[in-house]
Amino acid sequence: VVSTQSTGMVPVPVDCDKCSDSSCDMCLVGTRCYSDFNEKFVWNMHMLRGGGFINKVAREWLVPLVYGFISQANISVFGKSIYLTLIARRSSKYAGTRFLKRGMNESGDVANEVETEQVVHDASYTNHRFLKITAYVQLRGSVPAFWHQDTSTMVPKPPIMISRSDPYYSTAAMHFNTLLSQYGSPIYIFN
Repeated sequence: VVSTQSTGMVPVPVDCDKCSDSSCDMCLVGTRCYSDFNEKFVWNMHMLRGGGFINKVAREWLVPLVYGFISQANISVFGKSIYLTLIARRSSKYAGTRFLKRGMNESGDVANEVETEQVVHDASYTNHRFLKITAYVQLRGSVPAFWHQDTSTMVPKPPIMISRSDPYYSTAAMHFNTLLSQYGSPIYIFN
């Protein structure tokens, strides 16, 4: 699934009305709230919410953990300095090893979902009003259906088995509705 222009790759602290009385679970540092990030990519959400370490350690020590990768390279294209940045983050919702976790769960989360964003910045423009930046987001994940493969046999390509019937594709529709609300349209699907 591919889309252009991502939003909110990095959690941004925002003012929170509930922070003054410490009732907001997402207010991690002082009176700043980190509730504006995508929980799908936070691997320690169980520690940040409700129980966990809330009220047991200083809030400055509680940070959302993202499992991912980031790299930046400065390359020269026709004599222009171009920064190429690659950011990837893995979903925590239905993660697992490649051959053991397939398909999707009842919430519409697909197995082994990874969001990758490519950012290209033309560094020859130094005026912040005329920056030349482009971003492209690609989302990779398992096919949104209830399926699995038998990995107990030594077959190079195990046959695909449908685990459960979903005649109206309601769970797959949930998955695509989530994608549309998160990334907007258009959404392209590749095999």
